[in-house]
Amino acid sequence: MVFRRPHLNLGYIPDKPEGVNGLPELIEFNAIHNPDSIFCVQARAGDHSTPCQITFAQLQVAVERCCVWLLTSGSTNGRKEGEIYPAPVGILLGSDITIFIYMAALVRLGTPVSTE
Repeated sequence: MVFRRPHLNLGYIPDKPEGVNGLPELIEFNAIHNPDSIFCVQARAGDHSTPCQITFAQLQVAVERCCVWLLTSGSTNGRKEGEIYPAPVGILLGSDITIFIYMAALVRLGTPVSTE
């Protein structure tokens, strides 16, 4: 399988309409064009078994589910129309893939992210 690279619209070279402008679009692009490619390998705490491989398709599903949970739990309302700066959300998690999933979900919702 050939990995398809997106065009990144960085603002200093001519942008392309099909290009990627940010993290949410990059995750979506890879979920569509590189769904079975491995995004990361996550070790399991205290477990000597095979690490868990997470594909780009699985990452997209995890980010979408996290977005839904963040909204329904009231952790964030996301960015409302006309609102410049919604309330930030602090993330207090371990150092596994979960923190990236939450950060990607918050960015997708338009909420500033602060990690401590």
